[in-house]
Amino acid sequence: MADQIQELIAGQAPSLMQAEKGNELIQAINAIKRSRGLNGIEVKIDKAGELVISQTVPQVENHFVFRFQNGNVWEAPAASIYPADGKIFWAINFYIGSNGQVNSNYENNPDFPVTFYDFEDSDILFENNDALHDSTVESGQNYARVPIIAYGRYVNMGGIWQENTVCEDGISHQQFYKL
Repeated sequence: MADQIQELIAGQAPSLMQAEKGNELIQAINAIKRSRGLNGIEVKIDKAGELVISQTVPQVENHFVFRFQNGNVWEAPAASIYPADGKIFWAINFYIGSNGQVNSNYENNPDFPVTFYDFEDSDILFENNDALHDSTVESGQNYARVPIIAYGRYVNMGGIWQENTVCEDGISHQQFYKL
């Protein structure tokens, strides 16, 4: 991977540090530089020589759990939420029911009460149409979203989410918060 730091030789070290103590430090640094990733974790050294650890593939054992204000809970394995191919923007789309809360039984399907939204960068720039909701005084709210991929990177790969009513600029809307 990267060039390893040479260990010190007792009596020949260009340092006042004891060779034994210095070698402990050098061995630890070299071990970090030899790091390798497993299960979707990638380890690289960038142009500046720094170690970069990133997740290239989401872990399939992750789950999403959504707790709705009406008391219902929906859980899904992450693999059923991730897109089949690379996306720039990808979100879970929850629809708002006539009671003003998220419809946890959307289209009479409590086992999978969501759709997915593959949106363009320009979508999040329009007024009253951001990545999380579409609340206006005139029209109310149609959906609440949880982004999964933004700008080509996974931003949410599982976890527990709670639906809450929030107010922004005098307009209330439903939104999910990660616990």
